[in-house]
Amino acid sequence: MKLNISKILTISAIALSVAACSDDLDKNDYNRVPSGENLATATTGGVVECYGKAAVVNINTQAIESNPVNTCGVVFSSTDSLEANLTVSADGATFVKADANQGSANVTLNDLEVDSTYYYRAFAYTANGLSYGEIKKFKATADGWNIEPDINFNLNDATLDENDNVFSTFQISGDEGSSSWSVVPLGMLGMNANGLVSTCFDPDAMFNSGSGQDMGTVDNVLCMKLDLTGLRLPQIQFDMVNVAALFGETGYPASFTVYISDKPITDEASLESAKVLGTASFKKFEDLDDANKGLYQEDIFTFDLPAKYNKVAYVALRNNSNIEKDFGVLMLGCALQSFHKIAE
Repeated sequence: MKLNISKILTISAIALSVAACSDDLDKNDYNRVPSGENLATATTGGVVECYGKAAVVNINTQAIESNPVNTCGVVFSSTDSLEANLTVSADGATFVKADANQGSANVTLNDLEVDSTYYYRAFAYTANGLSYGEIKKFKATADGWNIEPDINFNLNDATLDENDNVFSTFQISGDEGSSSWSVVPLGMLGMNANGLVSTCFDPDAMFNSGSGQDMGTVDNVLCMKLDLTGLRLPQIQFDMVNVAALFGETGYPASFTVYISDKPITDEASLESAKVLGTASFKKFEDLDDANKGLYQEDIFTFDLPAKYNKVAYVALRNNSNIEKDFGVLMLGCALQSFHKIAE
C-alpha cells in the first residue's frame, strides 16, 4: 500500500511500511494451553469491502460469564496449507487486533497481493485461553479501487504558519534555547527546496555551513490537522531523512513516534492522551561503500489511520533530538492517502 509521490517529493529510498499489528503483541502470548472452560465465542463474518491491496472483514466476539475478552481480531494467510488449520502461531499467518475487545468489529487486513486467495478467521483471547471462529476465504480483487493521494504537503513553500494552519509545533522538557521544528532551505544539499527539520543543532547554521551550536536536548512535536471524513482506509506517509547521515555521521539511528487524536494536540498532556500509531526507525544501508556503511539515510514511513477517526483528526510526530542518541530528522514532505475508485 505504498503511494508513488515522486513527482511531488524527492524519493530515493525503499518504502517501509508500519504494519497494522506493529504493537507489542507476540504470537507466543497465545500459545498457552487453555483450560477449556468459559472460552469466548468468536464469530467470523464476511468481507465488508475489498480494495485489492487491502480488505475489511467483520467479526463478532462475546465473553462467557465473567471471563472478559482481553484481545480479539483476525488471523489471515494466503498459504493454502493453512486452509484447514489457521492459527495465530502458524508460520505464514498474520494477525491483526480489533479496536474493540467485544461485540461486532470491522478489522482491516493490509498489504495483500491483488488476485491472491486469503484465508481468515476471528479469534478471541481470554485468561482461560484462545478460541477461534470458522475459517473463511476471499479473493483480493481490486474491483476498480486504487490508492491515491488526498493531500500532498510539499515543503517547498510550506512554513509552520501557512497551509491553512495545518502545521503547529511545541516542545517537551527542552533545555533553554533548544530549537524546535524549523523550515530550512536545502541549498547546501543541492536541492532547490525547503525541509522541516527537528535537530539538536541550530538548523540555520547546520544547513548553511554544515556546522552549528548544540542547542540542547528536547522532544520536538510537530502537529497537523487532517480531515478524514469519508476516506477509505486512510494513511499518512512521511518522507524522512536522518540528519546525521546528511553530514556523514555513522551509528545514529534516528527515530520518531506518531500519534493521533480526535482533539487538538497542543501540549504534553494532550499528546500523552493521544493514541500511539507507532514508532519508526531508519534502516541501516549496508550496500554503501565501507566509509558509509553505518549511515541511516532516507526512508518513507507509512502509518494506517484507524477507522474510528473518520472526521477531523490531529496527527503528531514526536522526535527526540538528543546528541547522545541522534542528530534529529528532516521531513521532505508528507502525504495523506486513501483508496479511490479508478475513473472509467
